[in-house]
Amino acid sequence: MDNYQFSKRPLKYARMVGITALALISGCASVHLPLCPRIASLSYDQKNSEGADVNKHMASALRKLGISSINISSFEAEYHGTWRDIHWLESNYPALICSFSPHRVIDPKAVHTACLERAPGWIMLVKQGRRGDLFLDEYGYKSSCYPRSDGT
Repeated sequence: MDNYQFSKRPLKYARMVGITALALISGCASVHLPLCPRIASLSYDQKNSEGADVNKHMASALRKLGISSINISSFEAEYHGTWRDIHWLESNYPALICSFSPHRVIDPKAVHTACLERAPGWIMLVKQGRRGDLFLDEYGYKSSCYPRSDGT
């Protein structure tokens, strides 16, 4: 009888390990990333841009992937999805946050290039919990993302 109970233990632990591994592989993940309201508003037509915190192209990608988002503020969002989808989002986030309609700005190349160069720093700050540092001049967030008083 004792040998019978002993032989069931490895199966019990193997099942627990298997279930845990399955949960990790197919489980959910979340990540905090910055928003760029100024560029987000430039991704919509002028009549639809008022109050846009989330970029039009990013919103489309989130819908296709089934990633949910919660805007924590006008400058940060938390995204929830599968590990694979969150990894894809993180890899493509600079391009998504920096996309806009080129006819809405005078020099689209300069705006896009500056945003792509600065976005990895913004992402790093938010992931490290240093959200307040976004507005330091050295990161260029305020000049790229903070809406001006004229709404642009």
